[in-house]
Amino acid sequence: CMYAYVWCVCVCVCVYIYIYVCACACFHICLSIFVCAWVSAFRLVLFLLSVEVYITACFGDFVFVSGTTGYDYTTMTISESVIEQADQCLKNIEQVLKSAGSDLSGIVRIRYILPNKADFEPCWPVFQKYLGAVLPAATVFEAGLLDEKMKIEIEVTAKLSTGE
Repeated sequence: CMYAYVWCVCVCVCVYIYIYVCACACFHICLSIFVCAWVSAFRLVLFLLSVEVYITACFGDFVFVSGTTGYDYTTMTISESVIEQADQCLKNIEQVLKSAGSDLSGIVRIRYILPNKADFEPCWPVFQKYLGAVLPAATVFEAGLLDEKMKIEIEVTAKLSTGE
């Protein structure tokens, strides 16, 4: 029994030394690069397979939703109209926020990304319909999106519901 105890202690010490030597300061950098590479590869594979590409992450009291486009995932279609895509984006975001424990009223930050900035103004009635009195910090970017069919992408940060 004593030999088994000594053997376990030796193994634990060797593992600890190995981890310490191999994983010093470089570990965090390598792990960060590894995780970022896998997340990027995962998002690309999901996009290529035409499934939901948006990513949701919760941190503390907030939920972050990114990569939300106008795809209707129930029919696997996307409208040619930027207004209909904006409507579908917000439906998708509403669904994701609900599943994460929040809702549209919890949005504190929103980013609109459009390939053509002239398409933003026609979408205002849609934004008013979903956001109403919610006044999140907003930013609009003009940038190319992954697919030419996509005319808008929306990212949000929302406060999780506290149940109060």
